[in-house]
Amino acid sequence: MNEEIEFKAQEFQIFCETTIEAYINFLTVIIPDGHKSLVYIVGIFPPALNDDILQAGYTHPHISEIENVTENEALKNSLSKLQWPNKIERTKNHAYFNNELKIAAIKAGFKFISDFDEFLNKQKNLAENFIAFSKGQDHHLDFKPSEMVIEKSLWCWLS
Repeated sequence: MNEEIEFKAQEFQIFCETTIEAYINFLTVIIPDGHKSLVYIVGIFPPALNDDILQAGYTHPHISEIENVTENEALKNSLSKLQWPNKIERTKNHAYFNNELKIAAIKAGFKFISDFDEFLNKQKNLAENFIAFSKGQDHHLDFKPSEMVIEKSLWCWLS
C-alpha cells in the first residue's frame, strides 16, 4: 500500500512554533542578557527543490550521514509517501517560519536579519537564477548568484 500522508498546515504551524521556541530558549540559556543584542539570528532561504524531486523522496548523502541513516532507500521511500506542498506553498511556509522567528528573536532581545525577499521573483517564488546550475535537483541555492545577494546584505546589516 502506497498511501500518501497528508500535509496539514496546522501541524506545520505547530512544528514552527515548537522549533522556534526550542531554538530561542537554547540561545537564551547560552547567551547572557547583556550580549543578546550582539547576536543576529538569520532567517531561512526560500525552498530550492523542485516539486517532482521532493515528491520522489529527496535525500542528500551528507544529511543521511549526519543523521546516521544507513538505509537511504528506505528513507527515500518513506519520504515519497508524504504529501508535500507545491513550491509556491512551501515558499509561503518558509516566509511564515521567518516571520515567526523574527517575532520571537526580537521579543527575546536578539537581532534578526533576512534577505528572503531578495531571492524571490515577481511571482513571489524563488528566482530561477539562484538554481540555474542545480535546476532544483538539490536543496542548496547556487553559490555565485546567492553570494552576491548575501554579501550585499551583510554589508548593509553590519554597517
